[in-house]
Amino acid sequence: MKTRFDIVTIIGTGLMGASLGLALKHRGLTRAVRGLGRRQETLDTALRVGAVDDAYLDLASAVDGSELVVICTPAALVANYLDELQALVSDETAVTDVASTKAVICAHARDTWPKPLRFVGSHPMAGSEKFGPEHANPNLYESAVTFVEDMD
Repeated sequence: MKTRFDIVTIIGTGLMGASLGLALKHRGLTRAVRGLGRRQETLDTALRVGAVDDAYLDLASAVDGSELVVICTPAALVANYLDELQALVSDETAVTDVASTKAVICAHARDTWPKPLRFVGSHPMAGSEKFGPEHANPNLYESAVTFVEDMD
């Protein structure tokens, strides 16, 4: 079982993504965390708080060489990212998400991703009333129950 990833890419560097980046780094679970976002301002904040080591606006560049990709966007965007990621990540790259709803996302992955499926849907029961990387907390996921979707 892999206990450390060389490069992790987090898609979406808001509260959930930035907190995950901090958690991975504080626990020594990765050498580098890359963040992908839609707005440079959010990426700059994620860099400033130390949640990511490198920031990207381009998906292909962000995931190149990543061993783990975590989609931390609103649930409505996850399927689109899954479609784009298929051609960009290696067969060795694990892909997961932290979206709150799973049925549509996991059905989409089952229907569109080749076997063996490299996507594992998950829903950590964590969060806050706050949002944005400026509120990131490396302990946000600590002791959080996480639902993992059975993809069979």
